[in-house]
Amino acid sequence: MPIRFQKGLYPKLSLALFPHALLISFLLGLTLVLGCFKPAPDLPTSINSGKGNGGATTQIAFREVSNPLLSSVHFSNGADAGMNSILEIMGGGVSCFDFDLDGNCDLLFPGGGFIDQAKKSVGGKASYFLRNRGEWRFEDCIGQSSIDSSAMYTHGAAIADYNNDGFDDALFYGYRGILLFQNQGDGTFLQVDLNLPTIYFPWLTAAAWFDLENDGDLDLHLVSYVNWDFDTHFVCSSASGKADVCSPTSFQGSVDLTLANQNDGTFVDATQQLRGENNGRGLGVVAARMEAHLLTSLYVANDLSPNFFYTHEDKNKMVERGLLSGLAVDAQGRANGSMGVALLDYNLDEKFDIFVTNFEHEDLALYQNNGDDLYRHSSRETRLSGLTNGVVGFGVVAADLDLDGDEDVVLTAGNVYYHPAKGTTAQKPVVLENQAHSWFQRASVTCEYLNQAHIGRGLATADLDNDGDLDLVVTHLDAPPTVLENRVNQADHQTRRLKMIGTRTNRSAVGAIGTLEVDGVRMSRQVYSGGSYLSCSQSTLQWGWKGNPKGKLKVTWLDGQSQEIELGASNQDYILIEP
Repeated sequence: MPIRFQKGLYPKLSLALFPHALLISFLLGLTLVLGCFKPAPDLPTSINSGKGNGGATTQIAFREVSNPLLSSVHFSNGADAGMNSILEIMGGGVSCFDFDLDGNCDLLFPGGGFIDQAKKSVGGKASYFLRNRGEWRFEDCIGQSSIDSSAMYTHGAAIADYNNDGFDDALFYGYRGILLFQNQGDGTFLQVDLNLPTIYFPWLTAAAWFDLENDGDLDLHLVSYVNWDFDTHFVCSSASGKADVCSPTSFQGSVDLTLANQNDGTFVDATQQLRGENNGRGLGVVAARMEAHLLTSLYVANDLSPNFFYTHEDKNKMVERGLLSGLAVDAQGRANGSMGVALLDYNLDEKFDIFVTNFEHEDLALYQNNGDDLYRHSSRETRLSGLTNGVVGFGVVAADLDLDGDEDVVLTAGNVYYHPAKGTTAQKPVVLENQAHSWFQRASVTCEYLNQAHIGRGLATADLDNDGDLDLVVTHLDAPPTVLENRVNQADHQTRRLKMIGTRTNRSAVGAIGTLEVDGVRMSRQVYSGGSYLSCSQSTLQWGWKGNPKGKLKVTWLDGQSQEIELGASNQDYILIEP
């Protein structure tokens, strides 16, 4: 696949780093594998015609990737302590990012930790770092990278270039702490001394990088869960009378934190700059611009308490408007057991909507963006109501899996109780196919993994084989992760990928929006931070469609400035440097 390299001004990056951008250009420009299997029947899946009725045969297809290194990855949750604690059922996620700028997306898996009941202590386990060597080959690089997260019980890792030096860094979060590792650009990482002695870190279960003060530096929002510890711990009983994990309502929520980047390698507590409620049972967060003309917003999914939505009151402060915006509760005014969050433009109106996974007796939530920070709970209109009864959803991603122009949704599932009143702890993942960018139907996908029950937790998407479509990485509470290769029939489809590099704004381009227009249809994607559950997807934007290969790509940077690119006639990748 050829590559188009759009050059702009590069004032915030040193000249020594500029060759790395050229290296990305060359490696991403390698010819992509378009598949060698028999084409599927032609279906009405173009961006103009949609998918027809709900009985249409899905073109979504995956296969499980077999790899011995993946099989060796093990998240330690501490269940062997026999405490039935709420800590042990949360699990760990995965982060997908190209740490060495070789054009391949690498995989970082937090290792979790242990619970010592006798000593009343919680400790950490080593994480797993797999370098992607292409063609589904991975190599263990955790030792070489010098990443040692065993100082704490880790759940997830938030990825961003926090110091704007051209290399993505990794921020681990988990039980009462964070660990920041700065990418040195030579394959190694250096742990950063955050020097925050006055901050008490609660149990952290989500994190997102965002530019709070619009100064070009990425700040950090940390979401906390409940106040579980050995003093507040107790064991509950299942419906059958067996010892089990207690509901989150048995514990008080804890306070979320915001840290401001000082652009000198240090951070300060800036929690007071987010006004309003910040004490919930948070499990998911996404930092994004909900419309092109707006500043960055923060959405926090809370477990059995109203969700939060922070928008800018002025350049330096944000205010919580969850209830006012319509994002805090469901259509009946109830707070749901919310876990994972996905950002998408499901109806192609250039406004970003929010998809939230909930508990088994609750609907999946789709909050439709009506503009001006107003949203409507649209699960009924989009046919999501009752579609996944009995499913406890966790990780969730929105991606155009079948390359038809609109975004589909995948979610992992698994109960939080060892002895649930109905069903089993293990549950099947859910694939929801976007029907004509109007509603969703549960897709029947020919993939053994997707038709089996698992205790799913984290989920991320990335183009791991650089063939133009998006693959999936799934983590589990009790088993190694699974990588699923997207096997969509690419015949007659167009694909485009876009990597954006900020200069005036943050280097990671968080908040940058790309809108690709073909035959009058506009497909918007965004570089966001957070999302899913305990996981981080690849930041490269992806589009697919069937039909006319020519189109126009408009990019709107975080500061509002925009650029336009005329698409070539063949599948291409683009790297765009902010002018």
